[in-house]
Amino acid sequence: MTGKSEALCSSNSYWQMSRTPVIHQAISNAWLKEQGLLSVKDLWCKAQGYTGKKRGKTSSRVPTC
Repeated sequence: MTGKSEALCSSNSYWQMSRTPVIHQAISNAWLKEQGLLSVKDLWCKAQGYTGKKRGKTSSRVPTC
């Protein structure tokens, strides 16, 4: 477990720290949604016209919305 002082005094950039297991445990996607933040994936899917219904064969590069 990372102590508060260790996290605050880290020399890592915010981007590097965002990929650590500690951050993923502390700040989940569900928590971010509860805080009112928008999902970039959801916005992208809406802009592309995805309705959540599967249309035949899908590419592995296309996100399932």
